[in-house]
Amino acid sequence: MLFRLVIVFLLFSCACWSQTMPNDFYSISMYFYDSEEKIRTQIHAEKVEPTNSYRYTASSPPVSFLTNRFLNSFSNDSTFKNINSKFSKRQKVGYQYGNIYPFSANVKLEVYANGRAHKASGTIVSENIVITAGHAIYLYKYGWADSIIVTSNYSDKENQIKSKSIKYYIFKDFADSFNIKYDIGLLVLEEAIGIETGYIGLSYNDEIDYFLKTGYFYHLSYPSKSFIPSEKNLYNGKIQFLNFGRFDSYNSKYDWVRYKQSAPKGESGSSFFAKNGSNYYLYGVLSMGVSSFVLISKEKFYTLKKIINSYK
Repeated sequence: MLFRLVIVFLLFSCACWSQTMPNDFYSISMYFYDSEEKIRTQIHAEKVEPTNSYRYTASSPPVSFLTNRFLNSFSNDSTFKNINSKFSKRQKVGYQYGNIYPFSANVKLEVYANGRAHKASGTIVSENIVITAGHAIYLYKYGWADSIIVTSNYSDKENQIKSKSIKYYIFKDFADSFNIKYDIGLLVLEEAIGIETGYIGLSYNDEIDYFLKTGYFYHLSYPSKSFIPSEKNLYNGKIQFLNFGRFDSYNSKYDWVRYKQSAPKGESGSSFFAKNGSNYYLYGVLSMGVSSFVLISKEKFYTLKKIINSYK
């Protein structure tokens, strides 16, 4: 009888322990590349200690004129509606807004590889770190970028804020096999320009309906060239554009959300974000395809967070 009681107690204890034990998960392996030394190092996946926080590192600049009224004026103007999508048409952002948060946290990238110049976009996510697409850092034809220049407020030449990127991070799965699901990278800047521009925080959300039905998002970028004839002269890579709304679909294979609009050249690496309090938090980065944004999953979130933390 005593033996049976002991067995029952052990089984009960194991059942309770297994229900309360947190689910273990791991960060994602990445490559670190020193653009000056031309040295690549692998960062191996590690077990992650999860926290209750799903938002990280957002800051408006010290002197901030928050653009709620300006963003709302766009959102409420029916002329920007897109009848084919829940996301609006792109609209120019006047150069006078380029140094105002959150527009100031959107940056243009000038990427140089194998003697060629390429254009992309990105978002400042810490004092000296920018998030962008992995394929803006590790190019399909040329491999690692030789150099990348990051510029905030690009439209206003006299008041641009810029820095060179000295270190790159991309997910190993993207570099090894160009797996679009991991088309996200980080740039470490020589100058901490985020102190002046402010920066957008990182976040994730496991509920896909948040992106398709309940959330409301903004997207900023520096498009440079469209493949659509009617937009041939609309973009030149020098002007910041804004659009907003909800996404039309989700693709589980690539873990991306998309809206039904073309993605001009130069938009790669731009992010979409939502407002929380006085700050903004991004949830994904524009990859390849028709306006398709790779989502920041929980695993990606903690992997990126650890790297950003290491530069504080």
